[in-house]
Amino acid sequence: MSGIVLASCALSGRPASADPPPSGVTVEVATYPGQGCGASSAAIPEVLSQIAVEYGNYRARVGGDSTPADRRKKCQLGLRIHARGFSYAISRVTYRGYAELEPGATGTVTGLHQLQGASPRSVTRAFTGPYSGAWTVDDPVPTDQLVYSPCGEERFLGLRSELSADAGTSNPSKTSVMGMDPEAPPTSTTYYFTWKKCGR
Repeated sequence: MSGIVLASCALSGRPASADPPPSGVTVEVATYPGQGCGASSAAIPEVLSQIAVEYGNYRARVGGDSTPADRRKKCQLGLRIHARGFSYAISRVTYRGYAELEPGATGTVTGLHQLQGASPRSVTRAFTGPYSGAWTVDDPVPTDQLVYSPCGEERFLGLRSELSADAGTSNPSKTSVMGMDPEAPPTSTTYYFTWKKCGR
């Protein structure tokens, strides 16, 4: 079964204009149709500086005995963050996974996050076989492009990732995999937050 684990951790290197993260933040989690994650929820009472999303059974594959439906998988989450008196923005996202790609095959990861009512931010990275091992895609958001939640309003924060595998010129009898499941840890997506106190 698919699953999601949410965990809060400390974050160093906040932007100079940011305030310390507030305590007592809670997070509601909703999942949307997708083949990479299942329903979960979490309340995070500690200081919220980052959320790590861990997946189960999240991999795209092509070749061998794979089916057309195996070639593209996605995970979509919606967060509602309760933090009275504070505004937040995502300042960095780090995607970690693994790939086993035959020569000529390609694996692609696409990540997107969007605050309700604002423009989305996305990143796409492709890996070409032969490739065997872990990969990391880091997406820091420049300070002047941070999108803060409006003070006094609650907005959904949409988080999406997508994995795809393309056989290309590889041997069709050989299987290529692009994954973010626990098969070869560490695999996860980490969303880093920065905070501002309302009224400043």
